Amino acid sequence: MVEKRARKIVVAPAANFYHTNEDYILISEIPGVKKEYIEIKIAENTIFFRAPREDISFSRCWVLADDVDDERSKAIF
Repeated sequence: MVEKRARKIVVAPAANFYHTNEDYILISEIPGVKKEYIEIKIAENTIFFRAPREDISFSRCWVLADDVDDERSKAIF
């Protein structure tokens, strides 16, 4: 007997991304995902965003033009 597995869909969510003199601001709506499951990482001037859900996974990244201090970076929900 062959087990059939459903494929998980990966979607790049719509997002607004802003840069001020001091901050980068990312605004996105991720339906059906609790904030504790949202991953935001910054490494090598790139922001990585991932939010898994049972049937779909949201994923996106942005390369930043300026140097970012990874140690001082934070996410606010």
